[in-house]
This record gives sequence, structure tokens and C-alpha cells, in this order.
Amino acid sequence: MGFGSTHMWSQRNSVGKAHRGLLMVLLVLLLACGAGGFELYREGHAIKSQSADILTSMKTLSRQMTTGDFEGVATSAAKIEKQAAQARSTVDGPLWQIASQLPLIGEDVKNVRTLVDALSDISEKGIGPVAQQAKSGDVFRLTEAYVQLDAEIEKAKKTVDELSRGSNDEVNNAVARAKEYLGRVPDFSELGAIKESGKHSYDLDT
Repeated sequence: MGFGSTHMWSQRNSVGKAHRGLLMVLLVLLLACGAGGFELYREGHAIKSQSADILTSMKTLSRQMTTGDFEGVATSAAKIEKQAAQARSTVDGPLWQIASQLPLIGEDVKNVRTLVDALSDISEKGIGPVAQQAKSGDVFRLTEAYVQLDAEIEKAKKTVDELSRGSNDEVNNAVARAKEYLGRVPDFSELGAIKESGKHSYDLDT
């Protein structure tokens, strides 16, 4: 075999190795996307359930405020904080950050992350202080915490209202339910005063 033939064979061999290497990289990427897609789907259903649980717990919290059940308020607040922290931990992960930049599903993923962030802010900045003051039994400071909670709910309402409609019906429905609840939730500071006036509690299930 002459020098020219050897050189051509070497070039072809190098090209063949490069092609095989590229195919292996593509295969790994496809497998990673498949696994990531399944994980995103699984976590998405968990987030949907957690968000619904948070809204349900907030309804319970409002009733406990009305009756002056401070122990119940502290328990419900702690439950909401835990639920919100779990949801936020999930959507802050690298998989969700990457997915939010992808075509087709990116808008839906962004909506889920924004919704979870809004509910988490209510929990951390609004419900957390309520839980602390409910445990202390200081009615004056608890009233101040209720006012702070109202402000956080108003901020979350504005954020969720500004979300655009995505392509996934489940995400759209979850956002719609959150908008509906946040749009008709009464002032928690007023709920805290209802016990003193003897009025009936708000019914958030209607």
C-alpha cells in the first residue's frame, strides 16, 4: 500500500471515528432528554397536587383565624410552609430551569415556576410570620402579621394575573384555579377581627 492510499485510509478512519463519536453523543443526549422529560412529567404532577394542597390549607387557615383557633393557625401555617418549600425546591432545580427555555413547553414551565414562586412568597413572607405570632399568642402582633399576609397575597395575585395562557391544559387549569382563589380571598386582617365581632366566617368554597 502506497503512501497516498495509507493517508486516505487514515483520513477515512478518522472521519469514521468522528461520526461514531457524534452518534454516541447524540444517543446520550436523546436518552438524557427522554429521562429528563419523564422526570419533568412526574414532578409536574407532584407540583400540581402540592399547589392544590396549599390553596386548600389556606382555606382552612382562614376559618381558623375566624374562630380564633391560634393553635390551629400555627399548625396550618407550618403545613403550608412545608408544602411550599417542597414545591419551590423542585422548580428551582436545573431540569426546570432548562425546560423553561425550550420551545413548545417553555411557556408552561415558566408559568408553573412563577405560580409556585408566588405561593411560596405568600408562605415565607406572609404565613410564616402569622405562624410565629400565633404561637406567641400576642394578638396585636398577630394582627400586624395578618396585614403583612394580605400584602403578600395581593402581590401574588398581581403576579399570577399577569401570566399568559400556555399550551398545556393542566397547567392552564392550575393557574386558573389559583387566580380564582386569590381573586376572592378576603383580607386575612379582617378575618382576624371577625372573632371579636361575632360575624360568620367567609366561605371560600363557594
